[in-house]
Order: sequence, then C-alpha cells, then structure tokens
Amino acid sequence: MPRAALRSLVAVALLAGLTAGGNAPAFRLTPQGASGPVMLALIDIGRGYPNGDWYCPPDTNGEADICLGADIVIHRGVIERRYGWSDNLDPKWRASKFKQIGAHAVRWVEGGRWVAVIEQTDKDYWYVQWKAPIDRGRFCLPDAMIAHYKLQAPPELRRSESGTRCYSA
Repeated sequence: MPRAALRSLVAVALLAGLTAGGNAPAFRLTPQGASGPVMLALIDIGRGYPNGDWYCPPDTNGEADICLGADIVIHRGVIERRYGWSDNLDPKWRASKFKQIGAHAVRWVEGGRWVAVIEQTDKDYWYVQWKAPIDRGRFCLPDAMIAHYKLQAPPELRRSESGTRCYSA
C-alpha cells in the first residue's frame, strides 16, 4: 500500500474512533482568554430565533463607544460527531440547545450542519464560538482559529496542497 494511502487510512481511522466512543480526541483544543470548556464538533442545528438578549463586546469604552448590540439566537440541535475537546470539558454533560451571536435586527437565523467550536456553559445550552460550513464532505480550519484555540491535530493530518487545513467531515 502506498505511503499516502496508508496515512489517509490512519487519519480516517482516528476520526472514526471518535464516533465509536473512542476516548482519545483526534484534535485537542486549549482556548485563549476567558473561554470555558470547548469542543470541536459536527453539529446539526435548526432555524434559530432571537431570545430578546443582545451582546456587546466586553471592551466597549462606555460613553466613547456606541454598541448597538447583536441579537443572541437560540437553535435546537444535536451534536453528530465529536472531533476533539479541551481538557476541562465534562464528557457526560448534555444539552440540545445552542446559542450564538446573530446579526443586528434579525428575525431568525437559518440552521444547518456545521463544524463548530462550541463552549460548554453552566446553563442548559452550548455556546457556538466559531463555525465553518461543510463543503463536499470536508471542513477547513483557518489559521486564526487554529491559533486562538491552540488546536493540535494528529501528525497524519497535514495541510493540503493549497496550504489550507481541510479535513474530512
């Protein structure tokens, strides 16, 4: 078997082990700042609706900055696959709601399947910190996201020829 094919087979086996209840994550995350426990996961969420709350960045400078706020949106959904997580994640914790920051003055936000970094909260929901679409069965991770979460991937998973880090979903 050619070496490249063997590497691909090992990478697929690593990711498949996660969905079969494997204990070792294919990806390890170490979030920066005040983020709580996080997970890189494939999520399937329904149409979301604003819950009446809004968000302004914590570094807003009182009267000098104006923050119109962005709506907080709630989605019902499920985690389909867990690709990796931070060391402080409680693997037994469950929730079927997801919250995220929506656009200003939204009525609803469409759902879908995403690969996302979701934060485990002390409430009854996951908080979507970052998400990426799945395109032709693959998802790509931008360098800024990798740096922010200090994401570590198995050595078998390398950059594509174009330089992006894309993986099979």
